[in-house]
Amino acid sequence: MAWRPSHRSPEQSEVLAAALARAEEAGPGALAIFDLDGCLLDNRARQVHILREFAAQHDVPEIYAVRDEHFVDWNLKNTLALAGVPEARTQRFYPLLHEHWWRCFFSDEYLVFDHAMPGAVGVVKAVRALGLKVMYLTARYENVRDGSWACLQRWGFPTEGEGISLVMKGDPDLDDDVAKVDAVARLHASGPVLFFDNEPANVNSMRRRFPEAMIVFVETDHSPRPIEAHPALPRVRGFLR
Repeated sequence: MAWRPSHRSPEQSEVLAAALARAEEAGPGALAIFDLDGCLLDNRARQVHILREFAAQHDVPEIYAVRDEHFVDWNLKNTLALAGVPEARTQRFYPLLHEHWWRCFFSDEYLVFDHAMPGAVGVVKAVRALGLKVMYLTARYENVRDGSWACLQRWGFPTEGEGISLVMKGDPDLDDDVAKVDAVARLHASGPVLFFDNEPANVNSMRRRFPEAMIVFVETDHSPRPIEAHPALPRVRGFLR
């Protein structure tokens, strides 16, 4: 089922209000953590561009049918199927497509197509205005650090001042959830008071490691692994209240 960044519901408003109340209660010096892809930033336009670039270079016109709403998880075969590309056709070009996607997706050149989730800048600014430290914690690699900072700045997220950091995935062999928990434990042993992420494994691992934190599951696209976010976790589908 496709997700929409413009989603707004009473439950979502309540969760976001509770998160800001938690930030205010924790006060200056406390830590709020936000993921990037599929959380603060919508990267589907980046992926559409990458796929259409491949379509042009390899003369696969069927791929031009892919639109934002076809990205429901991080499985390109599922995306193509939802766009109506026949499976037999996909099998013929998929290895080349996946190689192209991987090379481009983790490249500064393509990050310019990302845009902020509606309402996300306002939420992060509100948290920052309460005096909290803000950590942007991502599974992106160090090679896209400059492009990631530039994207955050372009959309108006807080990027200046003491207490703001961008933490990338250092070891590509680590699972994302392990890498994120290890990074937080190393850099801020007491853990966050707020944590927003769209990957079920990540929110579950953070919940186990930092049970006192408010862990919010952002229900957008994520890996196709058969892992469900813990049912007790508060959920949002965007940042509009």
